[in-house]
Amino acid sequence: MGGALRNKWHLTVNEKKRKVMIVNNDNSNMFEKLWYFNSNLDIVNSYEYLGIIISNDCKLSMAYDCLLTSATKAYYSLNNTLYIHVLQ
Repeated sequence: MGGALRNKWHLTVNEKKRKVMIVNNDNSNMFEKLWYFNSNLDIVNSYEYLGIIISNDCKLSMAYDCLLTSATKAYYSLNNTLYIHVLQ
């Protein structure tokens, strides 16, 4: 099927970015290895898509933590910039 899709739609797969995330409720890995043509695919527990971290257990705790960290950094950076301008 991969070859048919590749030929029909003229798609190419970036081998450096090619990953697989298996999503299930019991957090077990049902596959030891997965292959795409003759290349082994990396199985990952989480994946970042459009800036949001998606985990294989379908929980958003990793995404919340990452967003909170980014927002905190932005807040303190803005606060520091405003404080410097007030002092001048």
